[in-house]
Amino acid sequence: MGLNSRAQKPQSSVLKCAGAGVYDISKMEEYAKKNGDSKLHRFAVLMNSSFSEDSVSLAENLLKAEAAAAKFKNETDKKILSSMVYIRWGNFLKERGCYDLAREKFNTGLNFVINAVNRQPECMVFLASAESVVASFEILMKNFPKARLLCEEAESIYSDERFSHLNICIEGKASVLNSHGIVCAEIPQYLSAKKKYTESLCLYNLLEEKTSKRYDYEKATVYNNLGVLFDNAGSLEEALSNYTSAEKIFERLSKENPSVMTVYAKLFSDKGNIFRKLSYNDSAAVCFEKALEIFSRKNSFTDDEKVQLSTLYNNLAVLSRSEKNYARADEFYTESYKIRKELAQKSDSYLGLWAEVLTDYGMFCVDNADIDLAVYYLEQAALTREKIVSTDPKDENKNALAESYDNLAYVCLFSGDNSGAKRNYELSGETRRGILASDPGVYLDSYYNSLSNLASIYNKEDDFDSAVRVLSTLRETLEQYSDTSSEDFYYKSAVADYNLALTYGYAGKKSVAYAVMKEAYNEISKISGGQSGKFLTETGEILLQLGNCAFDSGDFGSAELYYQKAVDIRLSLAEKNIVSYASAAGALNNLGLLYYALDKREKADGCFFKAQKLFETISEEDYDIEAATAYAKTAINIAECTGKNSVKNRELLKHAGEILKPFTENSSAGYYYGYLQKVLANLKK
Repeated sequence: MGLNSRAQKPQSSVLKCAGAGVYDISKMEEYAKKNGDSKLHRFAVLMNSSFSEDSVSLAENLLKAEAAAAKFKNETDKKILSSMVYIRWGNFLKERGCYDLAREKFNTGLNFVINAVNRQPECMVFLASAESVVASFEILMKNFPKARLLCEEAESIYSDERFSHLNICIEGKASVLNSHGIVCAEIPQYLSAKKKYTESLCLYNLLEEKTSKRYDYEKATVYNNLGVLFDNAGSLEEALSNYTSAEKIFERLSKENPSVMTVYAKLFSDKGNIFRKLSYNDSAAVCFEKALEIFSRKNSFTDDEKVQLSTLYNNLAVLSRSEKNYARADEFYTESYKIRKELAQKSDSYLGLWAEVLTDYGMFCVDNADIDLAVYYLEQAALTREKIVSTDPKDENKNALAESYDNLAYVCLFSGDNSGAKRNYELSGETRRGILASDPGVYLDSYYNSLSNLASIYNKEDDFDSAVRVLSTLRETLEQYSDTSSEDFYYKSAVADYNLALTYGYAGKKSVAYAVMKEAYNEISKISGGQSGKFLTETGEILLQLGNCAFDSGDFGSAELYYQKAVDIRLSLAEKNIVSYASAAGALNNLGLLYYALDKREKADGCFFKAQKLFETISEEDYDIEAATAYAKTAINIAECTGKNSVKNRELLKHAGEILKPFTENSSAGYYYGYLQKVLANLKK
């Protein structure tokens, strides 16, 4: 070798492909064969063979491809081709449920291609392709922040003017837009998701115009995702429309390609769920049975298919519950339970699904009044959620745990276990309190409901100090995490202060109760809009209680004013069939008692007479416990306050007793029924 000669740096096969616009492994095989690149051709053949259905052959070819990539002398070739192998390894492991190992392979593959891109920017499309695949994996793992970042980076590369004209980049962008739409839907950012899906469909249509290739499967998938999106957003008719568009395509594809059948089955399951929500139970049943029939043709299932089948069983169980076919619902829940238990034992990534079926089955047991079994399953669901949070303390996992505590609290309350209900509501509030700052719009309502329920239990137990503590904490939280100029803030604040005022009243702190009830009225007044505005039902109730507070505090002039306003509002609402006339009669009853206390007997008699006439407008079959109790109170007040017309009063008391008797299992109704009998006995004497 002469002095001036030097070793030649091996030319990159990958960069040659990139220069020719070849970034896809199948095209790479054709390109390498055409250009006589035997090493690249062998690698591409091995990689394309790794898409075999046979796991053993697939793994063997991947190992051979990995060895072939390592033999390339050019560093760019070695890194890009190795990245392809590792990304394919990741998919292989993902499909078999080995998620931790899959993540390792995906990360290694990404690192290889990132390193290559740093050396050779021409390789950026390879990076976008890898990011798109890994984004799909992270979506499956519900790691949406990382999936979103990967989607955004891939979109940016595919949109680069150096590559955006290439069909493979248009196709890649369409695919990653679909993935990005899924991420946005989960966040949730429904408008962004809709935009991503729509752009994806437009690109697939563009590709069909530019090439002879059909993208039916891809478009059907996007339509299906739009159906899911509109379902979650509550736009059920739009969801049905998109599911139907997907169904037409999948129906045709399923005749040509059996591998589409599982996706087709899931579509029927989702579409059936829409029909169920719309109360079209017959149509829902038809869809569910079609899905079940498709699944029944399969001899074996991947983990993803098992998830879909278990979801179908859940949907069938919910439909059966709605039709009160509890035996059939039990069968379907049992099938879902078995599948998800097996998956959860296989991988912790399925614990969320396992907790979900434990919750569903627990609440189903409540329907069947099997409280012990309900508590068992709901406790198991909570323990499973606690395990999830211990290893993955994301906010959505903590919120799901809080929901488990809420469910347990509900069942404990249902069974009379107030101690268990309080404990679980306390846990729910504590858990959600820790995540409120991240997204109050998502978590504040549930937190508000849990603490309101907790305070109600303390009040029923006469533990007023604890009730005040809970409601004061709730009030402070509203101030901290709400938009204090919003209608929702004023509404929630008014209700919280209303409950707090009642608690102070129960505790005998009349002046404090009066002051806090005034705050509740001030808050609701800011959003009620007067006599024809919103929240009039709540305004009427607050005014009634404000009248009671004023009465108890000796502020009789204000009490009269508040009671009269409450009467006026409730009468106007009753005329519009928004509330019962019994509600207006109850307010008249309180006003009558005030006049009686002030020795204004004529006005008192007038109020009681009007109240009685209002009750006469209600047919006996329309009485509920509140109306029946209000009638009993009015009858008692008339009898005790008038002291005359004993025969007429006896008939009134008897009739009120007949109306109230069916509800006497309730402690409050039972008390007033007993009191009615005492008043009636005194009148007879």
